[in-house]
Amino acid sequence: FRAEPGELWLLDRGYSNPPGIASIHDRGAHVIVRVNRGTLPLYDKQGKLIDLMSLLRKTTTREQVRQCRVFVHEGKRKIAGRLCWARVPEDKVEHARQRAEREAEGACDDDSLLAAEFVIVFTTVLHGLSAEQVLAAYRARWQVELDFKRAKSIRELDSLPNFLPET
Repeated sequence: FRAEPGELWLLDRGYSNPPGIASIHDRGAHVIVRVNRGTLPLYDKQGKLIDLMSLLRKTTTREQVRQCRVFVHEGKRKIAGRLCWARVPEDKVEHARQRAEREAEGACDDDSLLAAEFVIVFTTVLHGLSAEQVLAAYRARWQVELDFKRAKSIRELDSLPNFLPET
């Protein structure tokens, strides 16, 4: 798919890297992408690397949406954006931690377990959407994803016959 000017792309962590964000941004579209701490370094306006874990440790209130201005560096270019995050509700914490351990295929370090308690997204939308709306849009993406997963398992859409080599 090709991004078009004015579009808003809701992306998962697979696109959470400077080249992925730049490819959408360069076409005039915007992104909301879940942050992958290992692949998406974020910088402040002075070019200093942001300590994401420090921001998370300072966020003690659950479900209060926070944001700060950040930049993604792709080569010599700086792409302006916002980091938006919120702690998940208390009743979702254990499930989030278990998922992090499952994805890590074993024990997680303390930072990974703490990060699992948050929804953290980067967006290039600087105006027109509040941080709450940014996170709501990302949640909507996840609902669509869940519907696809449900369709694959219940309706067996993942095993439709197909004989075209390009697919």
